[in-house]
Amino acid sequence: MSNCDDNPRISPRVILQWVVFLVMQPRDFHSLRRSLPGMLIGAGLVFAVGIGITSPRGTEQHYRTAVAEAMQSENTRAAELYLRRLIEINAADTDAHYKLAMTFVRRGNTATARQVLRRIAPLYRTGTAAAHLWLAQDVMGDGGPLSKSEMLQAERDLRHCLQREPEHPKANLLLGKLLLNTNRLAESIEHLKTVAIDQPEIHMTIARAYHLMNDRNSAKRHSAKAALHFQKQLRFDYKNAQLRLLVAESLARSGQFLNAESTLRDTHSSIDTQQFQNALVGVYILQADAAMLQTPPQLNQMLISLQKAIAIQADHPQILNRLSMVALKSNDRQRAKLQHMLKANLTLGHASATVHLLLGAFASLNNDSKSAILHFELGLQQQPKMTALMNNLAWSLAHAHPPRLDRALKLANTAVAAAPQNHEFLDTRGEIHLRLGRWQEAVADLERGLPHARETRRIHRSLATAYENLGQIDLAEKHRQLAGTIER
Repeated sequence: MSNCDDNPRISPRVILQWVVFLVMQPRDFHSLRRSLPGMLIGAGLVFAVGIGITSPRGTEQHYRTAVAEAMQSENTRAAELYLRRLIEINAADTDAHYKLAMTFVRRGNTATARQVLRRIAPLYRTGTAAAHLWLAQDVMGDGGPLSKSEMLQAERDLRHCLQREPEHPKANLLLGKLLLNTNRLAESIEHLKTVAIDQPEIHMTIARAYHLMNDRNSAKRHSAKAALHFQKQLRFDYKNAQLRLLVAESLARSGQFLNAESTLRDTHSSIDTQQFQNALVGVYILQADAAMLQTPPQLNQMLISLQKAIAIQADHPQILNRLSMVALKSNDRQRAKLQHMLKANLTLGHASATVHLLLGAFASLNNDSKSAILHFELGLQQQPKMTALMNNLAWSLAHAHPPRLDRALKLANTAVAAAPQNHEFLDTRGEIHLRLGRWQEAVADLERGLPHARETRRIHRSLATAYENLGQIDLAEKHRQLAGTIER
């Protein structure tokens, strides 16, 4: 390994003294005259060598060579020494700062590495692109959840990096994903598109973003591009389970549902059971969405797809969300047609638990609590763990004449225990507590569900009643005022 401190430093004064010494030696004048030109040339060369060794440029190059050799041999301590000397020579040497930080990273001292990199990559000013990128990746880690401040820091560093290098693939990819996770979809797509040219698998992420924007055509187009890419890879690695899942999703998002299903059911793969189920449910939900978007909506196909999904995961929130959407958004004519179709399916034994849930929901909308309870009870017999049926049955029992509050509370407790963050389940249990005169429990559930609720007018009135019975007259009045300002 080279060591820059072992080299002799030859000053110009020493060189001149050496030349004078040679000249002053006793010798024949004619011989001296003949050899003088050569002596002067030699002296000049020695002088030039001395100047080269002692000049900053020569020293810097020598240190850089020493750094490269030290890093290659994993001698980070020596590399750190040479890098610090380079920084002493030129404090603005960003390359030396970055490499110095990397010596600390290699030794596991990331805290010091961050401090060094912040000198050349300030958070509020554009600095060195590589340093900004490293700091962003350090914050983002392995893709786990980030705090608000961490997301802000990562975003700033990535934007600084792209300010220096607008086409940087890694920075565009990370910023695109970060923006996607914070629901800034249009900007996310623009960054991801710059990466997809060389990384076709990114078309799948772009397709998901377009799907969230309800731009179905763009989602299909990018899904088809992703499917072609993944299928080519699968031909050479047909046992790769993760790759097969990506092929299935991309096919489903491009509208090729049967191909997606057959891809998942292929016996060559070794997909984990839970992964397989999640993926298959995802295919059926996308198929149901496609049926719903047809003109007119293909309700029969939608229900068949949702029933297939429910048979795998009865309480999947996206399935229940779509069922609720059908029940709530249908007009009277559509509702009558849907009810007729549902009853026809029921007689044929198709989608029975799903059908009972929907028929019960329609009965509730028509204030027919007797029919609603019947359908919810029948559905629950077929799908005992389906929390949406538990919740709807609990609500109907609580509002029946006479109400059956004890059983309603038991069902509501089971539903909330299975999905403690579901605001609709909390709302139902809160209303049951209210009818039982359990004011404090009612407030606890209703307030937890209020920020996400659709029927806030009713909930404010219920909270007013509960607070009044708890002796909190001022809070009761505030909730009454809020209920009065909300339109039906």
